[in-house]
Formats: sequence, C-alpha cells, structure tokens
Amino acid sequence: MEISNTATREEIAERLFPVFENSTKIKMYMYGHTHSVERGILELKNGKSITLFLNGNGGSYPDYFGKYSTNIDYPEIHRNSEFIGFAITEVDPVEKSYQTTYYGVSQRRPVNGASSTTYIRKYDPAEIIDQWSAKCDASVPTTPTMIKQEYNATDGIFSLEASPATDMMSAEYQIINTANQEMVIDTIIHRENIFGVTGYFETDGKIDLEKSYLPVDLNEGIDLSTFTAKLPTGNYKAKIRYRDNNLNWSDYSDINSSIDSPAETDNDVVIAGGTAEVVIVSDGGIAEIYSPYGALLAKTILTNGENRINVTPDSQVIVRVVRNNKCTVKNLRVK
Repeated sequence: MEISNTATREEIAERLFPVFENSTKIKMYMYGHTHSVERGILELKNGKSITLFLNGNGGSYPDYFGKYSTNIDYPEIHRNSEFIGFAITEVDPVEKSYQTTYYGVSQRRPVNGASSTTYIRKYDPAEIIDQWSAKCDASVPTTPTMIKQEYNATDGIFSLEASPATDMMSAEYQIINTANQEMVIDTIIHRENIFGVTGYFETDGKIDLEKSYLPVDLNEGIDLSTFTAKLPTGNYKAKIRYRDNNLNWSDYSDINSSIDSPAETDNDVVIAGGTAEVVIVSDGGIAEIYSPYGALLAKTILTNGENRINVTPDSQVIVRVVRNNKCTVKNLRVK
C-alpha cells in the first residue's frame, strides 16, 4: 500500500495471483485492511490485467500521507485518496460489464503540523472521487504507429514519438539494443499517478481549502505517445503499445518502423487553413498525415511516383507525413 506500510504484499501475491491467472471472470480485486483508498492495475504473468481497489477508509481513523515514516509510490498503483467514503459497484450481467463509483464523505488529518487529526472536509451529499468500469469481450485498442525513434549520440538521449494515445490509460515502452538484441528498457507509464497531497495554505488566517491537502497527480500533462531515456552509445530500436480504460492492450508497434525524414527532403509542411493538396513523390508505402494536435487528417496507400492527397485543417497546422519502412519520401510539398 502507498499510504500504509504494514501490508504483506508478498504473501498476498503468493496465495491469490495464481487464482486470478486461471480465471476468465475476475476483473477487479478489492482488498484492505489499511485505512486508505487506492486504485491500480495488477499485471499477471499470463498477460492479463485486472483492477486493484483498496477500499479501507470507511470511517475509522484514516491513514494519511505523513502518518508513517515512509510512503512508497508503487508502480502498480496510480490513484490514492485520503478521503473517507464508500464504493458502489453496479454489475450488468447482460452487457457483461460493471461500474464502480467511490464517494467521498470527509477528509480527516492533522493540519499545519498538529499532532491530532481533525475533519477538514465534509461532503453532504457525498462527492464522487473516482469512477471506473470494465466490460468483458471488449475490442482491443488500435495498434499505435511509430512516428519517430532516434538516438542522439551527443547527449545520449533516445527519444520516440508514436501516434496519439487518445483516451488511453497506459503505455508500455520497450527499447532493444540492436547489437545484441538485449532489451534495455521495458517500462509501463500510466496517464495519471496520484500520489501525495498539497501542503498547508492559509487565506486571512484560515486554512485555504481550495489549495490545502488536495491530491497531487505526478503525471499531470504527460503525453503517453512520447518517451525519452538516457542510454549508452549504441544502436537502438523501440516498440510501444497502449492500454485502454478497459485494461485491454493493443498490439505492439512495428519495431522495424522508422519514419525519420531522409536528409534530402523536408518532412514538415505548413497549411494555412482551407483545403490544401499534399503532393508526395514516393516509391510506395503508407502515408498518414497528422496535425500537431494528434488529429489524423488523411491516410492513404502510396503508389510509385506522384501521390496527391487533399486535407482540410481547421487552422494553420504543420502536417507531418508518417510512413512505414517500405516508403521513402523523395519530395513533399503543398499546392
């Protein structure tokens, strides 16, 4: 647990995880006994993912950040809360789905270094703090396309960019050293990682509840479609996959894809609103044209020679042509 440090995680894993792996019905695991609320994702050895939900803050003296000497930000937990409350899970057997809503009724903790706890927030009626759902047999996300992957030998930074991760919950990045095929990075990052609370703030000599002791999202503003890592000098390739809110993974992107622009051509062109014709002279392949905001404007199979694609952006944008490893763009321009 992230707020409490008294649980025996290894014992839980040893007894229960094999049961989860052998069942096709389990979508969520609810547990306690620590007095806090946390939600995360359990990655099982068979590739399946299920929701973890710690619902232990039902009215007794709560656990809160700072109560224990150590708070650990576990990678499998991406939301936690100090709010005292309750959860309601609604199951739809016809649709083979469920929805869980966690309602907060109060928050109790020490204020401004005090030794005793006090109620700093009370909600009547209760407020929705968290909500999630899952559905059996749901389709998997679309396989992401690798837009860019490159290694900068000057600063040792490997960077990648993939197609937009719109409404995705997580992304997994795998980077391989092509010299020995060794995987040097295999990591999962979530869209959000709520861990900790803001500090104490005053206005006119009183606690400012608009600022004080509110949840902090350490991943606020993160773009799951991009990733960077500092690596030793070498040659690397990467692949990426996305997980949706139903906890389904997409397939991995093609590790051999590389759409870095050839030196003899410019991969970006500017369209200043209205309808424009993008002209691509190519030896074949697939072109996907995106705006900088992640909107797919056009996708087409390229023929050998000159290809003309009409796009209509809402405003001035830079259009980037994404192409697979079979396509070499020799000329890109707008008419």
